Amino acid sequence: LRGRDISYVDYIAVGKGRDMGFETINTFEAKIAAGNGEQVLSREIRRLAHNMDFARLLTWYHTGNGFFINTALTMLSVQASVWVLLLLVFQRHNNAAVQQWLAAVQVLQLGSLSIVVYWATLVLEAGLFESVYILIKQMVQGSLMFYVFRAQTSAFNFTQDLLFGGAKYLPTGRGYKLVHTRFRDIWKRFGRSHIYFGAVLLQYCLAVVAAGHLKGTQLLLLWAPMLVVVSLLYGPFWFTPFAFRTKLVMVSA
Repeated sequence: LRGRDISYVDYIAVGKGRDMGFETINTFEAKIAAGNGEQVLSREIRRLAHNMDFARLLTWYHTGNGFFINTALTMLSVQASVWVLLLLVFQRHNNAAVQQWLAAVQVLQLGSLSIVVYWATLVLEAGLFESVYILIKQMVQGSLMFYVFRAQTSAFNFTQDLLFGGAKYLPTGRGYKLVHTRFRDIWKRFGRSHIYFGAVLLQYCLAVVAAGHLKGTQLLLLWAPMLVVVSLLYGPFWFTPFAFRTKLVMVSA
């Protein structure tokens, strides 16, 4: 208006954050997931959805209860894909088309497309080369492992509340944990919800390899289930403070 160039930002990202440890974050996710399980069982959700148009329903589903429903189905699909592979190897089914189809399903079921959206956001905020550096850095730090572990936290607590109820407030605290977590505490906290599931999935994968005599590139069919196995079995040990201190590891053992 006054002969000068004025730059405008077409979007604003506002977030709330605080310093939290690995267990605190998962406790928070468990609380929210169980609460959404209670919402799904309530009549209020049906009444609310009944008065929305289709576009609003899609937005509400994606940002509300639908997120936890999709997460539960995603974790279930990982196990179901291994069941399908196990059935195929028992039937001596070596159709290459079926193997390619299963590989494509595994790429999509772990939320790989959401990484593309996240990368596009980073490109807008930081530029092309900086966004690539950020993605590589986060992968090395174990962000994908944390994503899978958090997904299992939400899926487990959501489905458990659908089956048995019992959602309640879980205190998460406000501090940042700098104390090494002992193995027995990790087992008590994540054994039933994560470690058991990861161990069972690992047994299925080993059965597929043994029964199907898989070798070489055929092992790539199991990359998605094995990523989940590694995330669930080693995630809490990777993210606990001082995880690589040999003395503390020996004391925990």
